[in-house]
Amino acid sequence: DNTFRIHELQLVKRNDFNVGYALHQNRPNPFSNSTSIAFSIPKDDQVLLEVYDLSGHLLWQENGFFEQGKHNIEIDQERIGQSGIYIYQLTSGSFQQSKRMMLIE
Repeated sequence: DNTFRIHELQLVKRNDFNVGYALHQNRPNPFSNSTSIAFSIPKDDQVLLEVYDLSGHLLWQENGFFEQGKHNIEIDQERIGQSGIYIYQLTSGSFQQSKRMMLIE
């Protein structure tokens, strides 16, 4: 029987889902041209994302107001420098988390 059936499809936007703070591993890692850093915040809030070298020198930062949910920030190799291991840190409200990433030329 090759009959087609039509089913009702309903899309519902839910704002009550429980999204917590999270900083995800950059992708790709290691990277050569650019990388994407994803993070989630549970409410509209100020967010500071910083990249440091292993000596603790601040190399790059993005500071802005973000809405609740998941976000991605792209970072180009030119903003960081040369090959090496770097630390990126997310601060929002009382949440702070760091991860490592590797740049290879």
